[in-house]
Amino acid sequence: MTTFVVAKDGTPLMPTFNIRKVRRMLKDGRARIYGHNPFTIQLQYESTKETQEIEASEDTGDHYVGFSLKSEKHEYISAQYDHLTGEKERHDDARKLRRSRRNRKRYHKPRFDNRRRLIPEGDKWFAPSIRNKINNHLSILRKYHKADPLIHRPCRR
Repeated sequence: MTTFVVAKDGTPLMPTFNIRKVRRMLKDGRARIYGHNPFTIQLQYESTKETQEIEASEDTGDHYVGFSLKSEKHEYISAQYDHLTGEKERHDDARKLRRSRRNRKRYHKPRFDNRRRLIPEGDKWFAPSIRNKINNHLSILRKYHKADPLIHRPCRR
């Protein structure tokens, strides 16, 4: 298990694999818990701030997202996250229920003004299932970037 480390002044340091050392530091009061997901500790003493770059890699699939954090020597995290399945079916069910509610009313005002999507200039409209996948990717990256801002994504052309 990888533990992210933050210096006393809040700057990120290199993650560690040594769980025994982390537990001992927490027990002795030399560190405190800074965050739980991902698990992060903050040192309570001054330390050197030598760091390396950490690269975030993503494998975007249809049902899963593979995520990895690695430096030149180590792979710190490798995880697989699942997308929500059945997004379209949930929207279809909600639409059926909404239409049945409307049909139970005696008089229903004609609705002709709700057929176009109001999209801000320059933005694109995405289906809810695609929007969910994009939000999943962004939330995964934000979660780990919050713990360690040294993470960067490689440029691929």
